[in-house]
Amino acid sequence: MKFGLILPTNLPQASADGIRQAALLAEELGYESVWTTDHIMMSRTAQVPYHSIFEAVTTMAWLAGVTSKVKIGVSVLILAMRHPVVVAKEIATIDRISGGRVILGIGTGWHADEFGFLNADFHKRGRILDEALLVLRQLWTEPEKAFRGTFFRFENQSFGPPPAQHGGPPILIGGISEAALKRAATYGDGWHASRISPEQFEASAETLARLNPSRKLPLSLRMNVSADRGRQPDERGGRFVMGGSNADLLDDVRRYDEAGAAFMAVQLWEGDQAAFLERVRRFAGEVMAKA
Repeated sequence: MKFGLILPTNLPQASADGIRQAALLAEELGYESVWTTDHIMMSRTAQVPYHSIFEAVTTMAWLAGVTSKVKIGVSVLILAMRHPVVVAKEIATIDRISGGRVILGIGTGWHADEFGFLNADFHKRGRILDEALLVLRQLWTEPEKAFRGTFFRFENQSFGPPPAQHGGPPILIGGISEAALKRAATYGDGWHASRISPEQFEASAETLARLNPSRKLPLSLRMNVSADRGRQPDERGGRFVMGGSNADLLDDVRRYDEAGAAFMAVQLWEGDQAAFLERVRRFAGEVMAKA
């Protein structure tokens, strides 16, 4: 299994220098990729820690210049509350200036107020997302072809430069709902789960295989790793959290590997920069190297 690092982008503790240190350390230690997290503006009653967070896409662009070889991902971009032509341009540009190192995780989003703040349609977000994915693909592969959809239309356009990666960066579809799994099977270059148990992961992988038996999608997930608790559901959101000893972590990694996961992005940030960097080192040496 390959591993990536979720960067410490949520405030108040996060800083630009802290993000830079984490990205460079991940590159040095052999993490395959570094990942930003996406939210724009949350309601005051919404789940912490996403009330104040570095913007995902602009941070990716900065990381393209800070790093030299590690891949740069977002887990996951809420595409349906953005215009896909702008996203296509931003991601193509970052892929170009990074030398083809972008991974694009995509999700529908879950916070209705956030869509409202941006004047985006929360209730149609699934349909909008499906069409937006087609916009990205077309602009990256047939940039002068007219697009006539329900939500987006353009013709006689000129779009460039294209991404460095042929056909565009890989698109990983997030989510575990039936609609998300159908979207991954239909449009995705891979599936990207978040904080689910190995048993849930395996069940979703089996569903994906049934939905599109002709395609074997790469399967990945984002996981929180607790510094002070054993493995258990996260009481804040009912999500699975890895934890415990190195042996426990290795056992969890093995369980996800057996369930079909090829990649795991680990969230080790708990607010203290020095402790976080030490955890990044320890995970690389004591878990990643032995997995």
